[in-house]
Amino acid sequence: MLHFTRCTLIDECTARNIPHLKFDEFVPLSQLYEIEEGTICDIIAIVVHVSELDVQTRWYDDVRPCKISKRSLSLLDQSGYWVQATIWDPGASEFSTKPGSIVASRHVKISGFRGRSMSISSASTMYAEPMQYVPETCDALRQWHDEMGSNSKKDLSEFIGQTRFVDKEPVERMPVPLCRD
Repeated sequence: MLHFTRCTLIDECTARNIPHLKFDEFVPLSQLYEIEEGTICDIIAIVVHVSELDVQTRWYDDVRPCKISKRSLSLLDQSGYWVQATIWDPGASEFSTKPGSIVASRHVKISGFRGRSMSISSASTMYAEPMQYVPETCDALRQWHDEMGSNSKKDLSEFIGQTRFVDKEPVERMPVPLCRD
């Protein structure tokens, strides 16, 4: 949405001065343990699960309530690792991407609570099906996902999870279908 005021100036834009989105190097999910907690990075992955919107009330100054929304995603990439990413408002309430979609996120924050997870806040940018920005990477990820058998009822226990445990050994994981009928 654009907002104009009486002071807004509009200039003609030529093809040479159109800004282009550039991602930093995408970090494979398998390398999250090698990254220091609090680091900001870019990721690209397949969405395998989307939680319902969770609205929490937090209190400021013990007087003013504030509602905060969040949504959790399970993301999987070609490295065979999956991770939980949390989207915070305003993106959490606006998120409508379905499982099986590719998402690319700029400036996600790596967290280290009981494993590795990612936080996607208002400082981050998430693009669903980012073919126009990184076509080769999207094609490779989509091909890997299709060859893996996205139409079969695989679950995340066949992959290595990075959430909810401290060391890298496989542990009990939540079963989540990669594709829903």
